[in-house]
Amino acid sequence: MVVIQELFGLNDNIRRIANRLAGEGYIALAPNLYSRPGGFGRFCVTSLMKAMLNNGVEQQPVRDLKAAVAYLQQQPFVHAERIGVTGFCMGGGYAILLACASDQVKGSVAFYGRNPSPIDAVANIRCPLLYPYGASDRLVRGGVPKLKEALKRQGKQYEVKAYPNTGHSYMNDSRRSYRRDVAEGSWKHLLAFFGEHLKETP
Repeated sequence: MVVIQELFGLNDNIRRIANRLAGEGYIALAPNLYSRPGGFGRFCVTSLMKAMLNNGVEQQPVRDLKAAVAYLQQQPFVHAERIGVTGFCMGGGYAILLACASDQVKGSVAFYGRNPSPIDAVANIRCPLLYPYGASDRLVRGGVPKLKEALKRQGKQYEVKAYPNTGHSYMNDSRRSYRRDVAEGSWKHLLAFFGEHLKETP
């Protein structure tokens, strides 16, 4: 499982999420997308966001994430054919982009991420996609209809889940935006999704 950070970097919140996935039996890898630019700071945040908005799948962070997938596949204790990805905020956008860029991803859960640019990049998605977001999230809710329309038009397997009266970054338990009730329900939804699409059937 590749776990992709929020805008705030590879912090304790993302590490806790990776550890929770490990506790569920997944091999979780959380790459630091800021390590190449030189760490967390205004410049690397700005450069990554510009890359996401303007360069689509042809950008260094997506190549780094594909390398993370390849690294997992090379490990003897990993089922190479059952790799999933999840991401949050900025990482949610990259979870969609990675699914667009790699046919090795077998399931993607993209928490309140930005749409890929161009939106028709979703034509390249070859795995099921789950997109949870807060219905009151002003950062992404305007783009949700476009995402749904593009996924439907391209015949993709997807589910968009809106949580009422919920804003952005509701999964981050280190911020005031955290919503425990919504986060726990969303976590169960994530586990059910990956249980269906990644785990080996007996």
